[in-house]
Amino acid sequence: DHQDRIVDLLLKELIREQTPPDVSKKVFEMIENEKPTLITFPSQSPPPTLAPLPSSKKKNALGWLGTIAAILTVLISIAAIIRHNKTTETEAPTLAKIYGEVSHKIGQLQRGETLSTGKASGATLTYQDGTILRLGSNTTISIPNLSKKDSSKELDLITGKISAIVKKQDPTKPLVITSKYADIKVVGTEFSLAVNPKRSRLNVLNGTVIFDPKSGDEVLVKSNKFCELISPPDGATQIRTGEIAGIVSFTLMDADSNQPINKDGSLQNGSIISLSDLPTKNINIRANHSGYPPTSVIFKLNHEYGRPVEHERARNPIVETHPPFFVIGDYQNHGRPEDCRPWSPNPGGYFLSARSEFPNPDQDDLSEPLEIYFKITP
Repeated sequence: DHQDRIVDLLLKELIREQTPPDVSKKVFEMIENEKPTLITFPSQSPPPTLAPLPSSKKKNALGWLGTIAAILTVLISIAAIIRHNKTTETEAPTLAKIYGEVSHKIGQLQRGETLSTGKASGATLTYQDGTILRLGSNTTISIPNLSKKDSSKELDLITGKISAIVKKQDPTKPLVITSKYADIKVVGTEFSLAVNPKRSRLNVLNGTVIFDPKSGDEVLVKSNKFCELISPPDGATQIRTGEIAGIVSFTLMDADSNQPINKDGSLQNGSIISLSDLPTKNINIRANHSGYPPTSVIFKLNHEYGRPVEHERARNPIVETHPPFFVIGDYQNHGRPEDCRPWSPNPGGYFLSARSEFPNPDQDDLSEPLEIYFKITP
């Protein structure tokens, strides 16, 4: 019974049901309890001479120490293996936001699960370190049902588009996104990855990402660069890289002051705009380009369920032919191209897309349409 209690104490410590300050001290205190009890006599009577600890007791105490040491060694080894396995498991993200048709409810995803978004739909995934992944419409991902020693975050992009803001990662445990033709490894950056049956395209807005084709050498893709793998029907895979061209982000504008709202006014996929928190009810949205300015930008602005926004300037598609490119237009005809027109939207969900056009048709292929969903609340 005494041995069982000692083993139970060790097990509780190792599985952290309790955390005593010094487990070894408690173990030796229990061993000391095997000694004879000391009896205090009145001061006038000399205490009798105590008999030495019987040899059998000494042997028992030494036996206990040996047993405890062996048990402790085994249990510590088992705990080390368990903890090692835990650190190498692929971390599954949490589904934090959904809009439209999404195959999974909000909550923790599990390894082995698949998540899909439908038409005009999207989702936001988060990791414990603050990394954010935003899934576009018609996107399917899966969480690998396995452990990886070289990564703590991994998912497979089967089809569709992911944009991400990745917190700085341990270089030995990067975020890994796999796809049919190529994998990417990220240790901290802002990027987007689009996959369809014919190609995989990586845009890096900030930081550095490794683009790893299934067949071929790794490509280091830096800020404002893209890497694209094209697999035509004849099977002759091509890889091309270059400067990102076209629309790369959106900015929420104060149409009264013609300045970005808040510090940078960044409007991300899944953003929620509270009208009561804005300095004005008159807003607009600016599309920001990278590289050579496009000759025109084609916008589509629809309500959550597909109906075009009703505005004198919001005829779908909306075509803007000079920078800055405002979704609801500007006062170019009045000689004020930098002044954006006001838009006072009703609460609800909205889908916005922007596609760049260039003088050279080859440049059109270098740009990717930018699509986001945002929600406006009272």
